[in-house]
Amino acid sequence: MTEYKIKRLQDAPTIKALHDRLEEAMVIAGEDAAWNGFDDEAIYIYPKKGEQISIFPGGQE
Repeated sequence: MTEYKIKRLQDAPTIKALHDRLEEAMVIAGEDAAWNGFDDEAIYIYPKKGEQISIFPGGQE
C-alpha cells in the first residue's frame, strides 16, 4: 500500500476562498484528479501521482 503525503491548503471560510483553493488544487493535482466529497469536514483531492491535497472550510483568511 502506498502512503501519501497530504498537503493542506489554506482554509476556505468563504465561497470565494473555496473557489480560490480549488483553483490552486487543480494547478497542483491536475483537472482530472479525483476527490471524495466531504470527509472529516474537509475536501480531499487524489491526483494520479504526487501528493494528496486537503481543503478545510473553516478558519480565517
